[in-house]
Amino acid sequence: MKPFAYVVLACAIAMPAAASDTKIETVDVEFDVEAIESRSAAAFWSDLEDDLENAIIEKVADRIADTGAEIEIDIDEFDMSESFQAALGADSLLKAEVNVRNRAEPTKNSFYELTVTVEDAGRFVHGGAGIEVLTVPTRQVYELLVETFAEGVVTRLR
Repeated sequence: MKPFAYVVLACAIAMPAAASDTKIETVDVEFDVEAIESRSAAAFWSDLEDDLENAIIEKVADRIADTGAEIEIDIDEFDMSESFQAALGADSLLKAEVNVRNRAEPTKNSFYELTVTVEDAGRFVHGGAGIEVLTVPTRQVYELLVETFAEGVVTRLR
């Protein structure tokens, strides 16, 4: 595996502006490891469920409650460029269906598909900076995808 990936990072990611005060009861991420063809890649992404759950919980820690919204995420595709040996590239993505169910406040329910690319992660982290090519460690690219996806879920809470 190459220690670095060349990543194209660009302008700001579009996220809803309003912050939510929705209480969160549970966060559950499901990941079908069979979606990854390479054994090396499957081993590398083996912690994705826990990492994404923890990233979301960290962002809503002050809103965890005994009753509230249940966030369910079903990761249906995680594509690492053409092959894992090429390391993560600019076209890598994290794609999932997100279901937010709030029995106490049904008007806050939502269901959507969220896709985050490495390019989106770069725009999010670099706050709209111009396009630049960076050399980024592969693990950092993974963390950027997870962090940006978690932020996308949290900012979409109603």
